[in-house]
Amino acid sequence: MNATIRPGAPTGVACGFAGIGACLVLVLANTGAGWLLVVLALTAGLLVAGFTLAWRAARTIDVALRVPGDAVAGRPVVVGADVSAAAPFELSVPELGLSWTGVPAPGRGDFEVMPLRRGVVRSCTIEVRCAAPLGLWWWRRRSRLQLTAPLHVAPLPVDVRAPWPDGGGAAQATLATGARGDELVRAVRDYVPGDPPKLVHWHASARTGTLVVRELESPTTPAVCVVCDLDGPPGRVEAVASVAAGLAAAALAEGTEVVLATTEMEGPVLAPVATRIEVGRRLARAVPGPPVAPPAGMRTAHAAAFVATGLTP
Repeated sequence: MNATIRPGAPTGVACGFAGIGACLVLVLANTGAGWLLVVLALTAGLLVAGFTLAWRAARTIDVALRVPGDAVAGRPVVVGADVSAAAPFELSVPELGLSWTGVPAPGRGDFEVMPLRRGVVRSCTIEVRCAAPLGLWWWRRRSRLQLTAPLHVAPLPVDVRAPWPDGGGAAQATLATGARGDELVRAVRDYVPGDPPKLVHWHASARTGTLVVRELESPTTPAVCVVCDLDGPPGRVEAVASVAAGLAAAALAEGTEVVLATTEMEGPVLAPVATRIEVGRRLARAVPGPPVAPPAGMRTAHAAAFVATGLTP
């Protein structure tokens, strides 16, 4: 981890002492009093000590981040930090939306950050500044930290209602969840996190005392392909990504199988997604470029068309 350390601005206290020193110089030039010379020397020594000690304290600061694997742009997430330092300091991580935050002591701590942009964060810049122990001069240290695992920042999903009506339309949102009367209950099983709430079998849950869900056979329920084409200006790109996240989340909540069409750095990707986390990671990796055309006959929902026609809330 490469680090650069450089002096920052003096604090308000240092400016006050410097002003006192300047006044003493003027008085000393007119009076020649020896005791003023002693006070001036002490003031200058204090400023030099504050400058040197803050530099030494800044050199001892070492920060290692523990980041989660997933986050959502514009939503807070907790990041852990392992801190080694000889004095209190302030910390900033611009890529994670962490502005200057005081760190009182070495050890382990948690910070609430808010990533502002969608994407995959593999490294980040850590900035620290320290004026301890006298609080007279700021020294700043900047380091580039490679994360042990990438942080996938998903777009903030738009609240899209499901199901959408059949028949296409301008947005080609031909997603439908099938006729509920044709669904057959094949079996019941214990609830696991991620199961849609609509599948909960409340009568069986009341009898057994544990939450169980229905396993359905629904041959009339089609899959849907959510197409995310990120070509265009930055504002439109992020709007399309947010709509794609909302479309996929709404379909998954209805129990519909979802195939997501995106383009990544390696090329177009057309693959199913089973959870909102998978959706977020795919969209975090998505880049501008034409995605693969959906399979013939598969129902589609084009996120870019939703944005173009204003069919989002």
